[in-house]
Amino acid sequence: MYKEYYGFNADPFRLTADNRNWYSNSSLSKARSYLHYGLQMDDGIVLVTGPSGSGKSTLVSRSLAETPGMSLDTVVVECTDYSGMELLRHYGRVLVDSEIKPEISEALNAITYGLIQAVSEGKKCLLVLDQAHELSEDALRKLVLLANLKVDGSPLLQIFMVGQPALRQTLLQPEYEALHQRLVATCNLDRFTAEETREYIIHNLTACGWQGTPEICPNVFSIIHQTSMGMPRWINLIGSRLLLQGMINEKEKIGLPDTCEVLRELLNEDLLPETVRRANLKDAKLKVA
Repeated sequence: MYKEYYGFNADPFRLTADNRNWYSNSSLSKARSYLHYGLQMDDGIVLVTGPSGSGKSTLVSRSLAETPGMSLDTVVVECTDYSGMELLRHYGRVLVDSEIKPEISEALNAITYGLIQAVSEGKKCLLVLDQAHELSEDALRKLVLLANLKVDGSPLLQIFMVGQPALRQTLLQPEYEALHQRLVATCNLDRFTAEETREYIIHNLTACGWQGTPEICPNVFSIIHQTSMGMPRWINLIGSRLLLQGMINEKEKIGLPDTCEVLRELLNEDLLPETVRRANLKDAKLKVA
């Protein structure tokens, strides 16, 4: 729709993870370096945390796409409150493409066999646990078993744990000391600053063929930063709806009144962050409570 109207060659504000229009600030660059470091180490666990919508999944996807010459056997698990046995069986089932008996020894034997086969083919084995903060206490403890898998003294598996900031605090608790000792790097994604929000919007537009139309008034960037809380997912939602609004009203320039109208609509639809949903629109400006 608005992509064709404004002559973009792609959608600048996709709501799902998209590493094509990669924008990187200092926080994302550091996290990406740690993920690459983990892959080179070929051992231990790298922990990436950040608020929902901060770009963790996009970061991992981008980082894995930047491994030329490295053959990865990657399994991504979207975590729920798996028990330890359920997690092991799920990973084993994906790895060896067959059902796993509900016994820890059977699961570990199958996983070890699958990992050894992959390594014999020259591959690095990686397990990405997305939404890892959802894992049960039992599953977190069983992760130590996976991190300990070796053949001839060499580790068989690299693990990335990706989740919300509470996960880091969980792993600092004494009962998870064995798992904590297997961390080789940890990083937390920060919210974008006001300047980074502006850079992110312009970067995404430019990467999709933006030639200055629609023109974005300077004060639009600050209110988008305020209402998005500096989170890429919310920035994308607001940006997408602004372009839709611009197309519908045949706008060549998007200003503060247009932005406030879109924000009112998103507030009415309960589609903005909780803090912002509690805010009130007053005098055409959004004040965050």
